[in-house]
Amino acid sequence: MSFDDPRPIKLEENVWIGDSTIICKVIPIGKSSVVGVGSVVRTDIPVDSVAAGNPAQVIRELDPETQYVTRESHLTSQPPDFVKNLRKMEKELLWDNTLFGWLRQII
Repeated sequence: MSFDDPRPIKLEENVWIGDSTIICKVIPIGKSSVVGVGSVVRTDIPVDSVAAGNPAQVIRELDPETQYVTRESHLTSQPPDFVKNLRKMEKELLWDNTLFGWLRQII
């Protein structure tokens, strides 16, 4: 196996990864964990923890008894047409979100 071979990482349920984070190959990120912005994850991140830094280190343990709202639970608790209407509204709002649309707005 060469250094450049792609290998999967394991993201468990309800994991939040900050922008510009680097996760090394075959590293599991535990359920309900948060990885800070710009972190470099080289070791396993345990369940219910917050990690950040280079290399990423656990900086806080989260209470596993606390109920967190996930996007999925929030959207599934809405009426079925809510997500469909949300997508329709987003499409209408962003229809002119192009380079030419932006130039037209500035001129």
